[in-house]
Amino acid sequence: MLVLKYLLAIVGIGLFGSSGALLVYDIYLSSQLRRLLGRRRDKTTGELLPEDPVEFSRPLAPVRWGLAQRLAAAGVLPLLIAFSIAIVPDGFAGVRVSQIWGARPGTLYPGVHLVTPLVDSVELYDTREQVYTTAASSPRLRQRSSPWRARHGG
Repeated sequence: MLVLKYLLAIVGIGLFGSSGALLVYDIYLSSQLRRLLGRRRDKTTGELLPEDPVEFSRPLAPVRWGLAQRLAAAGVLPLLIAFSIAIVPDGFAGVRVSQIWGARPGTLYPGVHLVTPLVDSVELYDTREQVYTTAASSPRLRQRSSPWRARHGG
């Protein structure tokens, strides 16, 4: 499921990137066409004349705004699906935190969970047993130091 989440995120970002690249490419082609058509040649010799700025009323090559908008809109869906998948790994517990209502009731146990994208997030807490060793400060107590066990998080 983690692979699916990352694959959806990559597809969404790729669609957004291709939308931007399409616009940049079309604008580049339009400017190059405008530059090439603005050159003038001498009718008798065929040599290029010094460039005079030629103004065109509109772009010569059409920029594909509609296709770029459709690509960007198609990129939103995989990103929203990827943001709605929350994975809680083994040894952890999750708490669903909402941007609107705060901490939501209930614990999310290890596994895959669906959350509301862009509204809910999952905070992870370690539930594994932790071992802490302490050393005493005086030399007499240092010989009797023992490891302490503590259950952290639950």
